[in-house]
Amino acid sequence: MGINSAVLLCLLRPARLLLAEASAVPSLLQTDAYYTNFSSIDGLWQLDQSCFDCDAKNPDECTKNFISAVQPASIDESAGLTITTTQKSNFSWCSPTAGGSSGKLTFTRALSFGTIRVKSRYFPGDSDLVKTAKGFIGLEDSSSGAITITIHGKGASPSGAPKGADWTRYMQSSCYQHGDDHNKEFTALGTPVDLAKDYNVFQVDWTSTSVTIKVNDEVVRTVTDASKVPQKPLKVQLHSRSIAYSEMLQGSNFASLIQEFHFEPQSASVG
Repeated sequence: MGINSAVLLCLLRPARLLLAEASAVPSLLQTDAYYTNFSSIDGLWQLDQSCFDCDAKNPDECTKNFISAVQPASIDESAGLTITTTQKSNFSWCSPTAGGSSGKLTFTRALSFGTIRVKSRYFPGDSDLVKTAKGFIGLEDSSSGAITITIHGKGASPSGAPKGADWTRYMQSSCYQHGDDHNKEFTALGTPVDLAKDYNVFQVDWTSTSVTIKVNDEVVRTVTDASKVPQKPLKVQLHSRSIAYSEMLQGSNFASLIQEFHFEPQSASVG
């Protein structure tokens, strides 16, 4: 039996071309409302197992992600998610050698405009244990830009931040389409907020013309610059790591505690 010419062409096509074509297939969009309390991790989340941020300017951030660092049903009443970051200096399969381990989740379906809410608590503990901690709530894509909320541990001194900022009541955010200008901003949240002691609701309202970031229903940042607001679909990422594993105590760890995640598409979200 002869081989169909189209089949033959496919069989002869170089593997690298097939991989490129596969990577060009757009991600499925999440068009319905979604909610989880992380009593389990459903099939819409992917758990990373890679060496992460090992090509950063600061090699001390190099992290080996493990599935075991992400524990669902671990906060209360068999719900809630804990991401544990641990100092450990022998992950030689990363290059440079990773200084510790942590966990990272990615929502496998892309989002295009709407509202996300994350109820979470970051890095309880003494400053000598959490000062290198860094946690992320992100809508990201390497070619489409990002909207991110970054939380640092008590006692941190991240680059560009106000000197002496109390990171139990401070946050960092970025909103950009592309390029090296991540449009970073630092925001004081006020004394009623304690990011380490209490669970707080972080919210991103994203439309084609603006991004509004809220904490506990209070607006903390609005971006309306058309050149900054992402226009293409982005994926949710939840993760944490240390920015200086060498400054952590040997074998010590810290935790991000995520109680709930919500998404409402733009048609259903309330401004």
